[in-house]
Amino acid sequence: KVESLKEAVEQLKASKNLPQFLIVGIEQSKNSISYKKIKQQVASSQHLAIVFGNEVDGLSKEDLELCDLVAEIPMFGKKESLNVSVSVGVVLYGLV
Repeated sequence: KVESLKEAVEQLKASKNLPQFLIVGIEQSKNSISYKKIKQQVASSQHLAIVFGNEVDGLSKEDLELCDLVAEIPMFGKKESLNVSVSVGVVLYGLV
């Protein structure tokens, strides 16, 4: 258990006992890619850690800076967010 995302990411990246992790934030941003392209970014020796924000605020700029990659679920219409459990389901389904 950790107190912050920063602490969790630092532990994942610093541990010599864990495999290398690619940290992916799910958020709409200028530099985000489609969630469908996440698999292409993960090296065969890497594990994946996926970070989701809450429905209202999403991930902060500070949280996004901790991520190696930012991916988004393309949205149509005027809505810009999904319930976090729906986002998790969409992204995980896309990865399998």
